[in-house]
Amino acid sequence: MSKNSIKEKFYEGKKYQTSAYLREKLVLSAERCRSILQGYEHNSELGENPKFYDEDIIKSIIDDYCNNEVKYKALEKRKIKQEKERANAEKISFENSESELVDAGEWVLVNRRIEKELVSTMLKNLFSALGLEFDIELFYKDVENVEKYKLHVGNFGIARPLEIIDAENRLLANDGYLKKK
Repeated sequence: MSKNSIKEKFYEGKKYQTSAYLREKLVLSAERCRSILQGYEHNSELGENPKFYDEDIIKSIIDDYCNNEVKYKALEKRKIKQEKERANAEKISFENSESELVDAGEWVLVNRRIEKELVSTMLKNLFSALGLEFDIELFYKDVENVEKYKLHVGNFGIARPLEIIDAENRLLANDGYLKKK
């Protein structure tokens, strides 16, 4: 699985974009996009990896591709090819799961369960590998107490009880619910 690339960033009221943004719009390889941008100036204040280019520069490159008939036809072909590859991968995925699942209804239910439980299962496995455990009961209790308090009392100039302060601190902490096994 590929990592999510940073595509754009706002800095001092201006939008800056990376080669990943250009890659997405022109359906080119990462190397080709970096090569195209090599001759343009980037904002070094935002770092060197990835390099951020002014939005106008990226727009002009995209416009150049769309206005050049040869480049535009090549872009259309790449988009069509990319969509065919996506559709084929989706078809193969469905066909592989079809042998185990009788109908599409079961397939939808299985996918919903995967979406619902994947992250929590991955985190449980990660914590277990690190010798830690997530205190889910305390988490639920804290969320319930804080939300009940906010619903009934609110936060408008009233001193909160220590129990609520501790619960909110745990909810905002990076390790508020982690405990050693």
